[in-house]
Amino acid sequence: MENRPRLKTGQIVNSKTVRYTLQRKLGDGRYGCVFEVLNDRKEVFAMKIEWKTTDRSDPRLGIEIAILRHIRQNTVSPHFIDYVDRASKPSYFFMVTSLVGANLETLAHDQDDGKFSHRTALGVGLQVLDALKDLHVLGYVHRDVRPRNLCIGVGDKTHNIFLMNFGCAAVYQKAKKIRKPRENVPVKGKTEFTSLSSHSKKEQSPKDDIESLIYTLVYLCNGLPWNASTAEDSIVSQKKKLREDGVTFFRMVHPPTMKNVLAYLDKLSFFDHVDHEFVKSAIMQVATEEKIQGVKCEFDWECGSTSSSMSVRTDEEINNLTRQSPATDSERVAFDKP
Repeated sequence: MENRPRLKTGQIVNSKTVRYTLQRKLGDGRYGCVFEVLNDRKEVFAMKIEWKTTDRSDPRLGIEIAILRHIRQNTVSPHFIDYVDRASKPSYFFMVTSLVGANLETLAHDQDDGKFSHRTALGVGLQVLDALKDLHVLGYVHRDVRPRNLCIGVGDKTHNIFLMNFGCAAVYQKAKKIRKPRENVPVKGKTEFTSLSSHSKKEQSPKDDIESLIYTLVYLCNGLPWNASTAEDSIVSQKKKLREDGVTFFRMVHPPTMKNVLAYLDKLSFFDHVDHEFVKSAIMQVATEEKIQGVKCEFDWECGSTSSSMSVRTDEEINNLTRQSPATDSERVAFDKP
């Protein structure tokens, strides 16, 4: 491990224009850490720190910064955090953003049975779908949609879902021109939630984000029949099988409707645009068929004591602040580039 400074509570970290005081650490990992911080006006933010290492030639935070700034310049979507500040230090980079609450994996585990109600899962799905639509319209694919990258807000925003962590994201379309797909692309995201195309080392497009969202929804309310320790070949086999017989997999998430969504996604090519409204109508149809009411009403965590709790990230989560594989020229964004 390379020599790194010991950052601790009460320490001052300066950007070019603002002084931040480190408060409690929200997580620590191999490639970085996250602190809750205060500026001189006592405003609370999150500071994401990425260590400078010899085996990582370019900072992944630069990718997140570029995307977050682009988002805020072009949309007022409530499903993305606000980029606030950044700086480069001798041994690390950092970016400052608005603060969010716990991620959905943590919140699901806090439930009595480790799962959300189907009503909450579907409501989450509608919000994440809106976020993905906004992201796709701006020409990006997330490539790592999963419960740990979905967080609730704090204060009066606990009903709001935020799409987080753009370290795996990539440009899909620029100036209305879709990029040429590469061959033999390394798998992005977690194998439990990534798409079949990604397993096949194909370039991901918006349809793959939607497929990951489907696995996420099933995880939140039913649980997945595979996990992180399952061999990838087995996961791929099960994902293929559920397209033929998804009754057990989808259960109360109306299997016929969800199988139709997967069939629709499977027919799309890399260059095809996703009909987000079709997917949204399918989620609403699931609610109708299963007689689930109030999908846009109070979520499960809003009924309990965990609604405003801040999430403390695990080592694995912090490791995933940034991608471990090198960025390509088409993905690379200079850290100090405005």
